[in-house]
Amino acid sequence: MAKNPFLPAESVPQYLKMIVSGDTDAGKTHFGLTAPRPCIVDMEGNAALFKGRSYKKGPEESAIDVPFDFSILTTRSFADTMAAVNFLLDNPKDRAKAGDTLVIDNLSLLWEALQEAYQVRIERKIASGASNRTDAEELQFSDWRLLKKPWKELMRKLFNLPMHVILLARIDDEYVVEGGTPRLTGRKKLDAEKKTKFFGTLHLHLDVDEEGVRTGTIIRDKWGIFQHGQQLDAPNFWTFESLLSRAPSEEDKAPELEDDEEVAERDSESFDDKQSQEVAKKALVSNISKAGKVLFSSYAERGREAYNELVISAQGDNKANSLSEMTVKALTTLLDELRQLHLKLKRDSAPPQPPPTGDLEL
Repeated sequence: MAKNPFLPAESVPQYLKMIVSGDTDAGKTHFGLTAPRPCIVDMEGNAALFKGRSYKKGPEESAIDVPFDFSILTTRSFADTMAAVNFLLDNPKDRAKAGDTLVIDNLSLLWEALQEAYQVRIERKIASGASNRTDAEELQFSDWRLLKKPWKELMRKLFNLPMHVILLARIDDEYVVEGGTPRLTGRKKLDAEKKTKFFGTLHLHLDVDEEGVRTGTIIRDKWGIFQHGQQLDAPNFWTFESLLSRAPSEEDKAPELEDDEEVAERDSESFDDKQSQEVAKKALVSNISKAGKVLFSSYAERGREAYNELVISAQGDNKANSLSEMTVKALTTLLDELRQLHLKLKRDSAPPQPPPTGDLEL
């Protein structure tokens, strides 16, 4: 009997996995550095400017000055960023020393770096004669699948990383193509790989007006603590302090996303099994049909009646309207029964006329 795959639901603690978007000077880096013990991948070279400064923590009437205290990796490289994430994943003791929050500043530059690296790869192949393409800038449909593979892998690792993660990203104008011509929609979109917007549990968008007043808008909160479109005044990480109670303690285990390649490899077996089952089923149906022809020609009406009785009984037992609807196991059993029937008829009956054509060949 198959085991029930469903289990009672339980509340699962999760680290905060956030996207913080906004235009230039909206306060994204400032927000990221207000997180608990941040280590920041600084792709813009601006984070170091916050060293020696402080930010306001708490309600305005009782806010306290908290010095920025962070560690930093300055790089424009996707490979360096992936290596840093792998280091944090593989070295718990060093991760604990590094901090409690990983900040990537910013995601838009990281996506650009990956695309540029891929185009350099194509240029090298063109130069070496390994590709008959002429333009490395013109990415083809198949390129995007290969390009997005390491990006998806990075997003998976960031989700599985046992730290809070804040991804800072620019926004860009959204276009649609109508009649081959791009047209502005008037809306904004995340300036990164398009499915990245679904990362994590919270998406906050930052704005700053002409007078320097900063506000935040909740784009998405999967926990449902904040409302979609909710406006926040001068938000920093501690605006979301209540969400920290949902983060894992040392005894808890946060959920992890499976590796896409491992899942695909496992799932591919179902295609192989299904295909092999279909091949086996066709061969069995064909052999059962041949068995019927031998029985008909060898034992005339008696053979026909015995064959039909076995087949109809087998289909009824398996609730099938035809042989092709039966399982491989049921068809194998039926074929064995037909072999036994042939031997019985041959043993118990006088030689039929005309003489039998020979033993059942299957």
